[in-house]
Amino acid sequence: MPHAEELFIGNVSVTAWDLGGHEAARKTWRNYFAGINAIIFLVDASKEERFEEARIELENVLETESLSKVPIVILGNKIDKK
Repeated sequence: MPHAEELFIGNVSVTAWDLGGHEAARKTWRNYFAGINAIIFLVDASKEERFEEARIELENVLETESLSKVPIVILGNKIDKK
Protein backbone atom coordinates (compact mmCIF):
# COMPACT_ATOMS: atom_id res chain seq x y z
CA MET A 1 0.00 0.00 0.00
CA PRO A 2 1.55 3.34 -1.02
CA HIS A 3 2.39 5.69 1.81
CA ALA A 4 3.00 9.45 1.54
CA GLU A 5 5.05 11.55 3.93
CA GLU A 6 5.48 15.32 3.80
CA LEU A 7 9.03 16.34 4.62
CA PHE A 8 10.29 19.83 5.36
CA ILE A 9 13.87 20.74 4.56
CA GLY A 10 14.34 24.36 5.54
CA ASN A 11 11.56 26.22 3.76
CA VAL A 12 11.13 23.49 1.11
CA SER A 13 8.25 21.04 1.37
CA VAL A 14 8.67 17.62 -0.27
CA THR A 15 6.03 14.93 -0.55
CA ALA A 16 7.70 11.52 -0.61
CA TRP A 17 5.82 8.41 -1.67
CA ASP A 18 6.86 4.92 -0.59
CA LEU A 19 5.33 2.77 -3.30
CA GLY A 20 6.83 -0.53 -2.20
CA GLY A 21 8.79 -2.93 -4.34
CA HIS A 22 6.94 -6.22 -4.20
CA GLU A 23 5.35 -7.48 -7.39
CA ALA A 24 1.80 -6.25 -6.67
CA ALA A 25 3.07 -2.78 -5.71
CA ARG A 26 5.16 -2.45 -8.88
CA LYS A 27 1.97 -2.75 -10.94
CA THR A 28 0.83 0.61 -9.54
CA TRP A 29 4.08 2.56 -10.06
CA ARG A 30 2.96 4.05 -13.40
CA ASN A 31 -0.01 5.67 -11.66
CA TYR A 32 2.47 7.99 -9.88
CA PHE A 33 4.77 8.89 -12.80
CA ALA A 34 2.86 11.98 -14.02
CA GLY A 35 3.69 14.45 -11.27
CA ILE A 36 7.07 13.33 -9.97
CA ASN A 37 10.22 15.42 -9.80
CA ALA A 38 12.69 12.71 -8.73
CA ILE A 39 12.95 8.99 -7.98
CA ILE A 40 14.80 7.27 -5.18
CA PHE A 41 15.22 3.64 -6.21
CA LEU A 42 15.97 1.71 -3.04
CA VAL A 43 17.58 -1.74 -3.23
CA ASP A 44 17.66 -4.11 -0.25
CA ALA A 45 21.38 -4.90 -0.23
CA SER A 46 20.85 -7.83 2.15
CA LYS A 47 18.76 -9.73 -0.43
CA GLU A 48 21.25 -10.67 -3.11
CA GLU A 49 18.73 -13.12 -4.56
CA ARG A 50 16.58 -10.12 -5.57
CA PHE A 51 19.32 -8.08 -7.29
CA GLU A 52 18.37 -9.38 -10.75
CA GLU A 53 14.71 -8.53 -10.12
CA ALA A 54 15.72 -5.03 -9.00
CA ARG A 55 17.93 -4.60 -12.09
CA ILE A 56 15.07 -5.51 -14.41
CA GLU A 57 12.67 -3.12 -12.67
CA LEU A 58 15.24 -0.31 -12.72
CA GLU A 59 15.75 -0.87 -16.46
CA ASN A 60 11.98 -0.62 -16.94
CA VAL A 61 11.96 2.70 -15.11
CA LEU A 62 14.96 3.98 -17.11
CA GLU A 63 13.28 3.01 -20.39
CA THR A 64 10.05 4.87 -19.56
CA GLU A 65 9.91 7.85 -21.92
CA SER A 66 7.90 10.05 -19.54
CA LEU A 67 10.70 9.68 -16.95
CA SER A 68 13.58 10.48 -19.32
CA LYS A 69 14.30 13.84 -17.64
CA VAL A 70 13.50 12.78 -14.07
CA PRO A 71 16.61 12.45 -11.88
CA ILE A 72 17.05 9.02 -10.28
CA VAL A 73 19.22 8.12 -7.33
CA ILE A 74 19.90 4.47 -6.49
CA LEU A 75 20.43 3.68 -2.82
CA GLY A 76 21.35 0.46 -1.06
CA ASN A 77 19.38 -0.23 2.11
CA LYS A 78 20.73 -2.57 4.84
CA ILE A 79 24.28 -2.27 3.50
CA ASP A 80 25.55 -3.08 6.98
CA LYS A 81 24.11 -6.62 6.82
CA LYS A 82 25.91 -9.59 5.36
